[in-house]
Amino acid sequence: MPDILQEIYKDRLPLAETMKKHKGIRTIVEDLYPDSAHFIYELLQNAEDTHATEVCFSLEKERLIFEHNGRDFTENDIWAITDIGEGTKRNDDDKIGRFGVGFK
Repeated sequence: MPDILQEIYKDRLPLAETMKKHKGIRTIVEDLYPDSAHFIYELLQNAEDTHATEVCFSLEKERLIFEHNGRDFTENDIWAITDIGEGTKRNDDDKIGRFGVGFK
């Protein structure tokens, strides 16, 4: 695992533990997007927000690979997508993902 992903994992672990312990918080977040396949829409939304015109899903035995031809994810994007309410699109009214809940 690349260093940045390890760093983010360690940083986000307390948030995950809090959501496990305090089920009400988790329920509120989950109720915003009750569809279990919602992450597919989130991937498409993020691709659109980076001006992608093409996407590709590859389903393998133990993973899903998603690629698009938009702007690459930055380190800030990874931090934002793994936190609640801290998206990078908050002030971009033309971006679909400006609410910062999405993948959570």
